[in-house]
Amino acid sequence: MSSVRLEAQHCRACRRALAPEAAFCPACGQIVNRDADRRRVAATTLIGFFTLALLTVAGWSMVRPVEVTPSYGPGANGPSAETIDLGAVDPRAIADNLFNHVVDAAAAGDSLQMATFLELAVQAYTEVEPLDADARFHLSTLFRIGGAPEDALRTAEAILGDAPDHLLGLGAAAAAARDLGRDDEATRYYRLLVTTYDAQVDQPRPEYVGHATFLTRSRTDALAYLERR
Repeated sequence: MSSVRLEAQHCRACRRALAPEAAFCPACGQIVNRDADRRRVAATTLIGFFTLALLTVAGWSMVRPVEVTPSYGPGANGPSAETIDLGAVDPRAIADNLFNHVVDAAAAGDSLQMATFLELAVQAYTEVEPLDADARFHLSTLFRIGGAPEDALRTAEAILGDAPDHLLGLGAAAAAARDLGRDDEATRYYRLLVTTYDAQVDQPRPEYVGHATFLTRSRTDALAYLERR
């Protein structure tokens, strides 16, 4: 067997066996091919351009609460480019705006835009410290969109570790459990969501207001799911 063929089948760094279409090693993150290397460089460049756009575009507004629905655009009454304080734009604002782009692209069926911003959004949230419930919900949603239900469930359960009745955490955890085919877990989360919904939905949590549509849909999904069980 030639060395070229061996290198194509195993990671150069850790020798992990790789799928033929792999771009990165799942064990150590090593770039497998030049196409992946170019995508990483492009992603780094794009996040720089995106950050610059946030700071300079006229009419830019602070990040809005996000529903996982189409329609995205800066507010009409945001500060002008001349009044933006560069030091005021923190990693969370960048992460949330990237999240907006991902969910809008996913809702519009634009797989290219979705894939472009997905990795950037996940990376951006790694710069946010600490992650509150809203940010964790965003991250769990990104993992689900990206086809990583295990990570989506783990992130949703982190919300519940701090607040066991949190509706965003319950809805996200149930959805991720369903993706994984873990019906018992999904049932448990959905039952808790239904029984605590009325008391929880009126709690003064800003993330409930920002994701009201998701909460309503989660309750509808929970009732339908439990009826079939």
